Amino acid sequence: MGGSPGCSPRTVRRSNWDQDAPAEADDYPAQDPAAVSTELADAASVLADRFEAVPATAWDRPGHRGDGSTFTVDSLSRYCLHDLVHHLHDIRGG
Repeated sequence: MGGSPGCSPRTVRRSNWDQDAPAEADDYPAQDPAAVSTELADAASVLADRFEAVPATAWDRPGHRGDGSTFTVDSLSRYCLHDLVHHLHDIRGG
């Protein structure tokens, strides 16, 4: 991954993610739940493989969001898992 100007080669700057934009653009409520379930399982497998491939020395590698806040591979992975659990809780009406 390349960094933005002013970042060291070991850091990455990413724009802020607008999670509502794809939900609206792809009309999430109208999608087939069975198809979405399969797509999510496939994506989860890819994500798990990618996190498993992270070398032990890279978990503390920093990146920066568009707003300047810093994250690491470790904090990003934890947030990802937190978000999945949070949305499962939402879906189940909890």
